[in-house]
Amino acid sequence: MKRLNLILIILTATVSVFAVNQKGTVRSIARPNKASTVLPNAIIRIRGSHNAVESTQNGEYSLLLQNKQNGDPIVFSTVTLSGWEVAEQSFIGRQIACSDQVPVDILMVNRADMEREKEAIAAKARQNVEFYYEKCLAELDKELEEGKLKQKEYRQKLDELELKYEQFEPLLQTMAEEYARTDIAQLDSLSLQINAAIEAGNPDEAERLIMLKGDINRREKQLREEQEQISKAQAKVAQAAENNRKRMRELGMDFKHLYSICLTRMQLDSAGYYLIRRAQTDTLDVDWQMQAGRFARDILQDMTTAKQFLDRAVITALQQYGRESAQYATATNESGCYYRVNKDDVKAKQLFEESLQIRKLVCGEKSIPVAEILNNLGEIARSGKDYNAALQYHKEALEIRTKLSGEQDTGTAESLNNIGGIYYSQGKCRQALEYFFKASEIFDSLPETVMRKKATAFNNLGGAYYCLGEKEKAVESFERAYQIYKTDLGEEHPLTKNALHNMNYCKQ
Repeated sequence: MKRLNLILIILTATVSVFAVNQKGTVRSIARPNKASTVLPNAIIRIRGSHNAVESTQNGEYSLLLQNKQNGDPIVFSTVTLSGWEVAEQSFIGRQIACSDQVPVDILMVNRADMEREKEAIAAKARQNVEFYYEKCLAELDKELEEGKLKQKEYRQKLDELELKYEQFEPLLQTMAEEYARTDIAQLDSLSLQINAAIEAGNPDEAERLIMLKGDINRREKQLREEQEQISKAQAKVAQAAENNRKRMRELGMDFKHLYSICLTRMQLDSAGYYLIRRAQTDTLDVDWQMQAGRFARDILQDMTTAKQFLDRAVITALQQYGRESAQYATATNESGCYYRVNKDDVKAKQLFEESLQIRKLVCGEKSIPVAEILNNLGEIARSGKDYNAALQYHKEALEIRTKLSGEQDTGTAESLNNIGGIYYSQGKCRQALEYFFKASEIFDSLPETVMRKKATAFNNLGGAYYCLGEKEKAVESFERAYQIYKTDLGEEHPLTKNALHNMNYCKQ
């Protein structure tokens, strides 16, 4: 006997795999006596990744950062090359925005060269210190001889001078190392001259060059004034932005109101138009993007528009809330439903599985959001005729829903309906009837707000009766489905026509 087509109740949202290819070049710093050169064979690691890359003979490296987008923070954990170390010590461990457009060059310094230059810079600086020390000591001796200082005062000032001299050495070493690590290729012409004067132990020349830029106190004052002006401007911008956000939310709410008005008038195209305009008003609102994408997918069946908004929802949720968040899990699920509707079950399954793992972490192993994803995975397994896996998914979802929501709940009825659908697909009509009957009983006891699901349950129940040869009961069930569909959706809706076709087929 021919089996009629059923309508399964599925909670219809790939994995969108994000990745950034961060590139750059490893090179040595430029020094007065040595130009910068590229460095091959440097081993580079990113924090949170077990994989490492090696710079090429051209010094270039390329890191494929999975699940990263432009602007996401990354941290270089190690850069290893025998005899070398990273020139800027704070580079390791500092957050850097990744980008597949902006390279991150890694500057390195040869340890042996750095130690030699460091000692040379320190030695020249030490000569100046010795000169000033001797000068200060001579002045103290002169003041003592002239009677300007008493012996006690002389000893006190001499102790202070000795203490300063003792404190100088470690500070000098730090200063010398900083200059030895300086990449002079990054300095402008005047800064290069100042840098060279200090390294050569000529502080007077360095000071003269600095003064060429103008009085340093005036420059500092000017900078402070500019910062104050910027702060005031930023405050005005922040206030303007806050006012703009308020107007944006108000506009979005009015779009929502117009959507609701059109919905009550059964003007679905117009309703979708306002829902989409609301999403376009604030592209950073994840919920608005999902609602527009869901409406375009399920109601308007405009898959191009649906993908645009659902993709944006996934990206925005990831950026704003992170991967292990309920918002990202929901957006991923909705995107998976898009691929499910477009019959790309491979991508849909990847998305659902990702969403499932996050929801288990965020909501708990046995939660309603987890049951929703299990339901979706069950439908993919059923489509692939893996009925054992499908039953496992749906029965696990049924167990969760029954325990948390009770036996007289919409979700429980949905799971019963879908389990019945699997048995029906296997030709096990008696088992299908058992589950369809329970689902229809639950829906029949629920409020009129679930009319479409109630009609679906009776349509499927009619299919099971027909499969078992009980035509009168089949006609009765299809009749109920048809009447509910007609009231809820109108006579021209495909679901209404399907129920009418099933009823007439049984009668004939």
